[in-house]
Amino acid sequence: MLIGDPLQTIWENCIFGLCGVTNFSCKTYGVVVTSTPEQRVAWLDDVRAIVNENFPG
Repeated sequence: MLIGDPLQTIWENCIFGLCGVTNFSCKTYGVVVTSTPEQRVAWLDDVRAIVNENFPG
């Protein structure tokens, strides 16, 4: 996430912060409508790996 990213600020201050969540990450991927099926598979693989890393078992 970029420093000063408005989306991160919204999630941090207006959503997670109000719920007491202090540890989170946000990742964006390319434009879905112009992506290839291979890119989408790679994105889903990446998301799966991130979820498994943060929620093992």
